[in-house]
Amino acid sequence: MKYNIQPLFSVRCHHGEGPVWDPQAQQFYWVDLMQGQFFIGDWNSGRVETHVVGQPLGVLALREQGGVVMALRDGFFTYDTHYRTLKEVAPTEANEGATRFNDGAVDAQGRFWAATMTYDGSAPVGNLYCLNEAGEVQRHEKNLMLPNGMGWSMDRQTYFFADTECHVIYAYDFDLETGRLSNRRNFIEFGPDGFPDGLTVDTNNHLWVAMWQEGKISHFDERGQKVEDIALPVSHPTSCCFGGPEFRHLLVTTSQRPLSPEQKLAEPLAGGCLVLETDTKGQPEPRYRG
Repeated sequence: MKYNIQPLFSVRCHHGEGPVWDPQAQQFYWVDLMQGQFFIGDWNSGRVETHVVGQPLGVLALREQGGVVMALRDGFFTYDTHYRTLKEVAPTEANEGATRFNDGAVDAQGRFWAATMTYDGSAPVGNLYCLNEAGEVQRHEKNLMLPNGMGWSMDRQTYFFADTECHVIYAYDFDLETGRLSNRRNFIEFGPDGFPDGLTVDTNNHLWVAMWQEGKISHFDERGQKVEDIALPVSHPTSCCFGGPEFRHLLVTTSQRPLSPEQKLAEPLAGGCLVLETDTKGQPEPRYRG
């Protein structure tokens, strides 16, 4: 399929990440991770709000009570987007700034999942956490290298989770009631030159994966077989989600962080958000219930 890829909004991030679509307000949320800020872009008007939180922001998600929940350097927080106030829910790792949160998602029970890594992704010390609606945190995985995109199958029985530096997307059996993970296996293996970053799962159980430093989105079917590669006008896409009025648009965040000054000139859209219309539909992300 031939895609028409366009820039979305005028913001250019240092390291864009964490895309989330709000179907109620027709707004797009994304973060500038190391700059400690996030943006809310209005689909219809093109207007963008900037919210500064003051520390590295790995990922955020919408809350049922309004505002957002987020995984910051110091732990889990909620944020009131109207009053612009931040409130700590639960701290996580007391390790003197050695790690930070990187990516996450909300499951169908309204729990917020997020994972940590070292700042350069060079040591297997990352953890996968789950924040429940009561504000309690449970660790589900440890010894992760560079944990990244995650999502669930349509029947909520399979959880997908990428580890970029291990060149793999794992699949787990998932117990929706308890949040228990089991039976981890390699679902998609990319080889030493493949770096899966953020991902999203559509209503056909297909995975759409941002491929870091490869300049493309890779689309896989429900068995993990590649359907297509979608070339992008930037070398470092970071993540993607479905959005737009009918959830048929793929919204892609990108980075300019690794680029030299010359490369930045050659990639004027690096750090921006991209949009392309697909022939499938995405799943709306649940909201955090806490």
